[in-house]
Amino acid sequence: MDAPALAYEHPSWAPDGRSIAFRKVDAERTSSIWRADVGAGETTALTHGLYALFPAWVPGGGRIVYATDSADGQRDLHIIDSRTGEHMRQITDDRVHERWPVWVDAWHIAFLPFDYADGDADRELRIVDLTGRERETIALADMGAHIEAFSWVDPARPVAAKGMDASVWANLKQRDNVP
Repeated sequence: MDAPALAYEHPSWAPDGRSIAFRKVDAERTSSIWRADVGAGETTALTHGLYALFPAWVPGGGRIVYATDSADGQRDLHIIDSRTGEHMRQITDDRVHERWPVWVDAWHIAFLPFDYADGDADRELRIVDLTGRERETIALADMGAHIEAFSWVDPARPVAAKGMDASVWANLKQRDNVP
């Protein structure tokens, strides 16, 4: 890495295995999304001057979704070009803080919402399309789950989540008829 940092976090491998997107926290405690080209050993800042975190590559590799805090204190999802960092679109714009976005497929993103207003945390997963319209909410509150992070198994299956015990995973498998 070419500049001093307090931390490098949230690594996300590109689908082709040639690059890693990650969060770099600087001395002023702001953070940005960077890309490291593994073969060349070069790093490139993709975002600047933002509190950005949780980068995730689209399955085809051309875009990255990430969460960033805005001036009004909200955390929303944005998509950038994975080579240039050019901002392509904002996906969400609401009072909920979006965390750990994961591409379900090339047109849908799942994430963990956190609502500071009612203290609701880690009890559901939301899936939105690229316009931010909600497609599905997977409620986990009735299963007693506390989700710390997750990944999508495949477009037709539920998630594998860190922090879930065996009974919660069994309930998800039964819900979606996963073998």
